[in-house]
Amino acid sequence: MTRDNSEPTNGTDNGREDRQSSQNEFADAGEHRDIELTRARHLVSMLSRSKILTEKEAQAFAFREIAGFDRQLTAEKTDMSPHDVDAYLLSADIEITEARKYLEIIDDARRSVESGNG
Repeated sequence: MTRDNSEPTNGTDNGREDRQSSQNEFADAGEHRDIELTRARHLVSMLSRSKILTEKEAQAFAFREIAGFDRQLTAEKTDMSPHDVDAYLLSADIEITEARKYLEIIDDARRSVESGNG
């Protein structure tokens, strides 16, 4: 009996179980990616409205750092080149670091006032 080796099998006579399992895993992965894509787009909207990040910085940050997409998929979904994704992500990291510094200053000042030292 000859077997077509182009289809993965799990040792059964026809290999249908493995093909079905692979198809289900692929569908689950696609559904998960769609959910993450929707989540990333929502985060882009929130981040760019904050005025801390530009829309491109927000896209790079949300897709790469929050949703976990690789740079190529991020580039495809945001109409940027992979190089631009890297550049905007670096810029977003700098802006976020600066924003955190300002928040620390504000928090320190607030604590000082609350403790009666301000």
